Amino acid sequence: LTQDDVLDNITLYWLTNTAISAARLYWDTAQISTGGGFFDVRGVKLPVAVSAFPDEIYAAPRSWSERAYPKLIHYNKPSKGGHFAAWEQPELFVAEMRQALRVLARKVRCKLEKDPDAPRFLLTEPRLGYRLINPEPAITA
Repeated sequence: LTQDDVLDNITLYWLTNTAISAARLYWDTAQISTGGGFFDVRGVKLPVAVSAFPDEIYAAPRSWSERAYPKLIHYNKPSKGGHFAAWEQPELFVAEMRQALRVLARKVRCKLEKDPDAPRFLLTEPRLGYRLINPEPAITA
C-alpha cells in the first residue's frame, strides 16, 4: 500500500466521522477478554467462515478456529493478503466470501429439506444461484 492509499483510508474515517465506531471493536474486546484479546476462544454459536490471510496480524490456525467457532463452515488459507484483505486483495476476498456463502446455502437447503417448518429466508444472489425463499405463503382474500 502506498502512503496515498493509507491517507485515503484515514481521511475516509475522518470525514465520515466513523473512526470511533470502527475502533469500538478493539475497545469491546479489551473489556471482555480473559487475557488473550481477540484470540480468546468464545464459543460463537453462529455459522462462521475463516480466511486466514498469511500477512494478517494473527493467522488463526484451523485447530483454534474449530475451538472458537463450533459451527465453522469454511476454513481456508489464501495465498496472499493481510489485515486489510478486502482492500489489498479484493478478488481473493470476494472468492472467499462466495465460497463461504455457497457452503452456508447448502446447509440451509439441507435443513429446509429435512424440516419443512424451519424458517425460510436466504439472501438473493442471482449470479451464485441463491434466491429469496418466502417466509410466509401468499395470503389471498
